[in-house]
Amino acid sequence: MSIRCGRVAVLALLSFTAPAPGDPQPSPGGPTPAGSPLRLGTSRLRHTAGLTALAFAPDGKTLASADAGGRVRLWDARTGELLRELPAGTGTFVAFSPDGGYLATAGRAGEAPLRVWSARDGSLRSDLGTGHVGPLAFLPDGRSVLCSAGRRGVVALAADSGREVRSFERLPALPAAVAVSADGRAVAAGVHQTVVVCDAATGEELGRVAAPVPGEVSGVALSAEGKTVAAATQFNACLYEVAGGKRLAELGRDANGAVAFDAAGKRLATGGDVCVVDPGRGAVVRRMGQGYNFARLVAVSPDGKTVASNAVYDERVRLWDADTGKELLAGEGHTDEVAGVAYSPDGKLVATGSGGDGTVRLWDAATAAPVRVLRLAGRRDHFSRDYGLRGLAFSPGGTVLTASGQRWEVATGRERDRLPVERPWTVVVSPDGRRAAVHEWGDDQALLLIDPATGGVLHRLRPPGEGRVRVSGPATAAFSPDGRVVAVAAAPDEPGRREGPAADTVHLFDVASGRRLRSFRPDRWAPGCLAFSPDGLLLATAGNWESAAQLWEVSTGRLAHTLSGHEERRHWAEFRPVAFSPDGQFLAAGGKDNAVVLWEVCSGKAVRALTGHSRPSRSLAFSPDGGRLVSGGADTTALVWELAPAGGGAVRPDRWDGPTGDRLWRALAGDPSEAYPAAWALAAAPGPAVGMLRARLRPDPEPDEKGIARLVGSLGAERFADREEATAALGRLGPAALPALREAARSADPEVARRAAGLLREIESRRPRPEELRAVRAVWVAERVGTPEAEALLEPLARGPDAGPTTRAARAALLRLDGRRRGPARAAAPGAAPAGTSQRLYAHAGEVLGVAFTADGRVCVSAGRDGKVRRWDVGAGRELPGAGSRRPGPTARSGCRTRPPGGRIASWRATTGRCTRSRSAPTAAWWRPAGGTGQPASGTRPGSNSSDWT
Repeated sequence: MSIRCGRVAVLALLSFTAPAPGDPQPSPGGPTPAGSPLRLGTSRLRHTAGLTALAFAPDGKTLASADAGGRVRLWDARTGELLRELPAGTGTFVAFSPDGGYLATAGRAGEAPLRVWSARDGSLRSDLGTGHVGPLAFLPDGRSVLCSAGRRGVVALAADSGREVRSFERLPALPAAVAVSADGRAVAAGVHQTVVVCDAATGEELGRVAAPVPGEVSGVALSAEGKTVAAATQFNACLYEVAGGKRLAELGRDANGAVAFDAAGKRLATGGDVCVVDPGRGAVVRRMGQGYNFARLVAVSPDGKTVASNAVYDERVRLWDADTGKELLAGEGHTDEVAGVAYSPDGKLVATGSGGDGTVRLWDAATAAPVRVLRLAGRRDHFSRDYGLRGLAFSPGGTVLTASGQRWEVATGRERDRLPVERPWTVVVSPDGRRAAVHEWGDDQALLLIDPATGGVLHRLRPPGEGRVRVSGPATAAFSPDGRVVAVAAAPDEPGRREGPAADTVHLFDVASGRRLRSFRPDRWAPGCLAFSPDGLLLATAGNWESAAQLWEVSTGRLAHTLSGHEERRHWAEFRPVAFSPDGQFLAAGGKDNAVVLWEVCSGKAVRALTGHSRPSRSLAFSPDGGRLVSGGADTTALVWELAPAGGGAVRPDRWDGPTGDRLWRALAGDPSEAYPAAWALAAAPGPAVGMLRARLRPDPEPDEKGIARLVGSLGAERFADREEATAALGRLGPAALPALREAARSADPEVARRAAGLLREIESRRPRPEELRAVRAVWVAERVGTPEAEALLEPLARGPDAGPTTRAARAALLRLDGRRRGPARAAAPGAAPAGTSQRLYAHAGEVLGVAFTADGRVCVSAGRDGKVRRWDVGAGRELPGAGSRRPGPTARSGCRTRPPGGRIASWRATTGRCTRSRSAPTAAWWRPAGGTGQPASGTRPGSNSSDWT
């Protein structure tokens, strides 16, 4: 290689592999998968399925573990680091040779064969076939392996050849456990209610004992000299004298499931609560306290100083100091599945919660460094594991963290207060903190809406008929972003019922009145996870893993998308988590094979799958800027994902050319899996990207309202051919005809109403065209760029026709950009005027002629020269249904007053958007938001070239 080439290679290496100064360092929680820079918690001493075997090496430095999936892993017993993993499907039983040089593995009958591996390098030394199965133990010579030969009983095989060395005919066939004394003189095996001890050299029976009742033998251990045998069932453990079968001690119900001696026979460990026993006295001297998450496996290091155990409700290995009872290598992380995750509004903190271990943990979002541990109230048991963590969320200002009705100050960790409820199934607090939805233990008929400040019950929200509020699932209730609607999942009164009001499995209730608004019927199962989109227009529902996630239009109840392709069989009570990105562009949902799938909302197609959890995901949350996603898993850790491809795929500005722009522009119209790498590449090159989009992106074309009105009128024409022609023409117009068709669907003419309703269903159910998807994705790129030039690009797009997809996307993007400039929202005090009176509302295609507020400042109405009158939610900055035309409605008391075009003043009811009366007037009255009170500001109005008000 020439010197010049070498310099080029070095420069390339520096350009593409050197970390930037602000790049995160390797995650302290252990290795992370591709696309994930951080792991919150630790992957040390973790498996991907329930543990089936534990064994210490003779030197005590290495621990072997096996799980139900046939995975065998070797760990450093001092640090918990993974030393080696044997090939998949290795076995479910393990045993070290006396010198520690070899490891024997096997499965049950018909599973993995009996094999012998090098414990030092993991190489396979011998395969002894599938005719011999676990449990396993080496004999003291190190050349023979004790195993089961099926119905033939227990045999010893040569470790190198598989030749049968000895047959123990007196030992029971198909034993549940086997053991060898440290001096090598005795072997034992147990099955059902019997434990038999034999001479290792001759096979003669030395003793037989009856296991403690009730239950069957699950663990057997021999003392060092083989004179004492310990036997355990799932309910008890006892010590026996081998020679006479005399029971020496009963160790109590907290000691059960498994037993193991140290090398000297001076310490005995049991499963259950994990107890250390003095065999001489037959007394428990120390309890480790695993509680409801009890152990069914134990192993003791040869020196007796360390005890290893499993936990039946998770997949980790736990290590204990036998002298102090303190857990070793617990690490900074959860010890049970991560049932909740949340980002702080400023994106600097991540909160994770686990009902199983009773903690909520705060982490530095940039480094994964632990910040603080908060304790959940209540005892830890089966209920707390499944339902003990609900509604994990930060307050809008990020100063308060809420979980399961408890509230803490984020800065200090001090608990502020808690809701007055006992053991709730569901707890979720509204975004403004003024309302909480609670489903209490023992009441499956109603969801309670309460005032968190007083604890008073405001409404009992009952599903129709005999339906019950859904119990299972992590998010069976959800508030809309403005806090005015709550969605509730309910089980039908009869399993499998799909007809009648009681079959509806998601109900929307008005928070203020408690009135039921609308109901949906999701796929197959009542959902266990609900989530509103950031604009409140869509509701995502997800049932268990056998059903697909679905997206519903909140205002109409129409099913927008079914996100299929990631269904799989799991336990019926395990539910798929869902979460919207802050811009509403994506929905993250749990996927098959433990993946997290990112879906594009507008197309309903998958963008990419994020794989790295060893167990299913349980919770999801996006960062405030939408650039990262955190997923909490059943593997006790949370992973932080970078949503942009590695390096962003950016093109350097000095290398940007016409073909590059053409290629990326074409990609934006393709499948999401191709479009978003191109979109991220554009977002990573702001200057060239904005220039290219400015040259190519155009506003939605203005609809021919007169032509559309003429076609709508023709839907009721006398001639059938005219009606058919008008129907076809309106169908070709697509979204541009939707406003007129919605009006026509309420026509008194049944033919017009029928055809309009059919067209509405057809147009609304259509997949977006490629050019429409490209425009929406291009707007997303401009929002990601977020520069003044990008914002200027969006301004004319936001003035397009209301029904245009580009118009809607641009208006929403500009509102979000305004929100980011204001920073994280401050929490509103009870009784205060709603926040957001400085919202920038992209309201009209022409000059804004007037604005007015309701007396409480929550709703405003704007009128523009485009002939539209619009109602707005002031706090959320989003348009409310109603108004929208100059057509007068039924008479009622006056609400808001403004001047639409044509020299008439119209009064509109703020609650319904219907015009109440109008009269001629020579001048217009202009309004501006003065403290949210609707006070007039004569002579003040936006400029004539503006389509917004501030």
